[in-house]
Amino acid sequence: MIKKILTAFLLLPTLLCAQINTERVMTIARNALYFEDYVLSIQYFNQVINAKPYLYEPYFFRGLAKINLDDFQGAEADCNAAIQRNPFVVGAYQIRGLARIRQNNYDGAIEDYKTALKYDPENLVLWHNLSLCHMQKEDYGAAKEDLGKLLKIAPRYTRAYLMRGEVYCMEDISIFVMGGGYSIDKHLRTEGISWWSQEMPSEEEYNHALENLKRINYKVDYIITHTAPSETVYYLSTLRSLGIKNDVVQEQQLTIFLDEIQRKVTYKHWYFGHFHVDLELWRNQTALLSCVRELETGKVVRQWDPYEG
Repeated sequence: MIKKILTAFLLLPTLLCAQINTERVMTIARNALYFEDYVLSIQYFNQVINAKPYLYEPYFFRGLAKINLDDFQGAEADCNAAIQRNPFVVGAYQIRGLARIRQNNYDGAIEDYKTALKYDPENLVLWHNLSLCHMQKEDYGAAKEDLGKLLKIAPRYTRAYLMRGEVYCMEDISIFVMGGGYSIDKHLRTEGISWWSQEMPSEEEYNHALENLKRINYKVDYIITHTAPSETVYYLSTLRSLGIKNDVVQEQQLTIFLDEIQRKVTYKHWYFGHFHVDLELWRNQTALLSCVRELETGKVVRQWDPYEG
């Protein structure tokens, strides 16, 4: 009896040490994830799962690491495990929804986002992603309803208006849209009404745009943007009567990005605004100001004086 008690007593520090080490390993794993060392973080999360398979956190964070490594099936499986252990973790539904989108399982993603919104009804990202899923399924009525609810929660959520880098398919016509442009006269504008601090695309939006175009093999019918590729901007700046500047440094990243789009993408026609001129240009490009044109034919169906009144 004394021997058994002594053995148990001797084992106690080892068990306590294992528990402490598990917590430390989890911390190390999350730090590796934070610094984007996804492979290393997975190795540490594996250790935690082996030691304490009943915890949801290591499955959730391992799923997050896997989705960053484009292992979408693995990310979905880990989120399944996390949700089985704790069905109230909004992030698990969000990550699983994204993994399902990358596998073209939009119905599954919609189910995830709707479930997550029951627990977090004012989560802007969830409403945004839900609307994108409905658009991909060409359920534009549902998408409009989603965006309406989003804008009630956050009227200044500009991404709901811009939807930068998206590809829409409507009546067998594919359209790539990319908002964004720098306001050189923003000192004359009112923030939140005629000017927004998020007017330029983020790195996330640039990457998102390229991913969407890659998914459809860089082929669309029409491109609609606010500004134009840098080559086009340069050409417009040579037309002195227009007074267009070619040295807006803040806009160069966007216009160079649009150069890449121009090189990679096969398209029928490209429409853009921004430069306060109506003009037919090279490479099937048209600058718009006061003309409303038919998308497919380019025919002017309405025109007005933009400076009137």
